[in-house]
Formats: sequence, C-alpha cells, structure tokens
Amino acid sequence: MDNNREMMELLESIRQENIKTTAAAAKTARAMRICMILMAALIVFMAVCAFGVLPKVNATVNSLNSVAEQLAASDLTGLVEDADQTLSDVSSTVKSVQPIINALKPEDIDALSEAIADLQSIISPLAQVFGRN
Repeated sequence: MDNNREMMELLESIRQENIKTTAAAAKTARAMRICMILMAALIVFMAVCAFGVLPKVNATVNSLNSVAEQLAASDLTGLVEDADQTLSDVSSTVKSVQPIINALKPEDIDALSEAIADLQSIISPLAQVFGRN
C-alpha cells in the first residue's frame, strides 16, 4: 500500500505540474498572439507611412535634380566676371568723384543750402500762381 500511496502522490504531483505547465503554456501562447497582432499592425502602419512618404521623397528628389540642372546650366563664371566689372566701375567712379568731394568746403555747402532756400522762396509764389503747392 505504501507503494500505491507513493505512486498516487507522485501521479498527483505530476498532474499538478502538468496543470501549471499547461496554464503557463496558455499564457505564453496568448502573449505570442498579442505580439504577433502588434507586429502585424506595426508592419501595416509602416507600409502605409512608406506609401504616403514615397511620393513626397520622389517629388523632393525631382526638385533637387531640377535645381542641379539649372545650376549646371547657369553661367556662374560670367556672373562673377560681371560682378567684378561692376565693382571695378564703382571703384573708378568713386575715384573720379573723390577730388570733387574733397574740393567742396563746408562753407560752400552752407552757401549751396542757402541758395536752395532762396530759390524755393522765389519759386513758391510762382507755384501758387500756377495752382501747385
């Protein structure tokens, strides 16, 4: 009988372990299903995002190609040469005007301002006669 009792206890403990193992396997299977569903949802989301972004990326690449073609077709050296010529012209103009500016004295500028004021006082009544303010 001791043998039967030990055998029954052993079988009962095996049955209990089997129940625990089955419950753990069911939890694991449920967790795996949840992970599989989440991964499938993530893949679908990423595919939708990719199909939404790809046309924008394509348009951006086309724009960049267009800009690159325009830059390649532009005459940058001619533009730089024109800018250099313009700077040279401005420099020579400043050099030619500099003696005139140096020749003007502050008294001459004051006299010029006074002459302009006198001219305005003379022309103002004439402008009123012809109907201009």
